[in-house]
Amino acid sequence: VDCDLEWTIDTVTYSSDMNTDEVFVDVKVSKAWGTDADTEGVRGFSAAIDYDKDVLELIEIGESEYGSTNSSIASAMLTVTLASESDDAGIILPEGGLVTYFGFKIKKIVAGTYPITWKKNDTKVVLDPGSFGGTNNRPAKYADVTLVDGAIVIKDAAVTTTAPVTTTPTTPGGPTQEDFIVKGSTVNYDASTDNYMDFFTES
Repeated sequence: VDCDLEWTIDTVTYSSDMNTDEVFVDVKVSKAWGTDADTEGVRGFSAAIDYDKDVLELIEIGESEYGSTNSSIASAMLTVTLASESDDAGIILPEGGLVTYFGFKIKKIVAGTYPITWKKNDTKVVLDPGSFGGTNNRPAKYADVTLVDGAIVIKDAAVTTTAPVTTTPTTPGGPTQEDFIVKGSTVNYDASTDNYMDFFTES
């Protein structure tokens, strides 16, 4: 079913000077959709994500405002079903509603941006679970939800940037004799030999 519902994985920043090696990333409704909970409400969903397993370790999959959560850390996947019977109305969350969240452990500090992406083929949002058998036979209906990827940005606080030093080039040409008059002693500069010749003046 075409719809304007949009879910977004947050982009969060982690710095090595934080007093933890864990970071939590929310998944929220970034565009709400629907007014009729019976026909446009979410009755459940399954979702999966991908991430850099060399740098990040998934340690937690959170609850959802859509319903009860059943998750698998190993497969980075969760299934959410309504706490009530499937024949009841679905749930319409407002913008900012919590779809779920993911907790990660930072395995190693390597500065950079590490995407957290939806596995779109494994993510299905149910509007109507369908009914099979009997007189009320109907197929399941799924919402075409727009899925926006997020990321964890890691910054290494130990790395500092030094501003480049700007030097002023020396103006061509030698100093004048006046530059070397010090308390009655004159230094004479001979440009032809690049030599300084001291001689004393009468005081």
